[in-house]
Amino acid sequence: MRRWFKTHRARRLAARTNAEWTDAVRAEDADSLADLRLVLVEALRPMLRRKAPAQADALAEDFAQDALLHILDRLDTFRGEARFTTWAAKVAVRLALSELRRLRWKDVSLDDLLDVRPDGPITAEPEAPSPEAATMTAERVELLRELVAEVLTERQRTAIEAVMLHGMPIEEVAWRMDTNRNALYKLLHDARQRLKQALEARGLGPDDLLPDD
Repeated sequence: MRRWFKTHRARRLAARTNAEWTDAVRAEDADSLADLRLVLVEALRPMLRRKAPAQADALAEDFAQDALLHILDRLDTFRGEARFTTWAAKVAVRLALSELRRLRWKDVSLDDLLDVRPDGPITAEPEAPSPEAATMTAERVELLRELVAEVLTERQRTAIEAVMLHGMPIEEVAWRMDTNRNALYKLLHDARQRLKQALEARGLGPDDLLPDD
């Protein structure tokens, strides 16, 4: 009986047109919102069972609720190029991944982060590099750190080190620095330009040291 109910529900949801979904969600029809929430939970569970298996079910419920509110606020951005439920599921998964990244850094302060000097390179290197490659990588990292300290403003240094050296998500760094994503991108761009100019002044090529924008 339970399997029949789930199959019947799935068919009923699949039969809805995009217009029916958007009209019902816009009207905040309780039954439709409950149906959409179930769709989001089912879309989130596979990803969360890989990323956070111990908390997958609880997080799926929480993230589905957050995604539902997000979808209600941004319903006008749905252009109808895919099925409504497919679009909504992608929104939910994207938000959940962003929140998982944020939770990973929740207890790490920028001050503590900038006190640590990671030994690893800024850009990905091949596995098991040769001694010569490892030496060159270490020299590049040390040079970049030296230039960061010399030519960047304090705010630029904070952004570059958090994003490039430590891999903190853009959204998290923007929140910690009390700014927005676009302003942080501009700050990072300006910092990179200063670093490139400093490298060129030393007769070095920036493409070998700085990752692309």
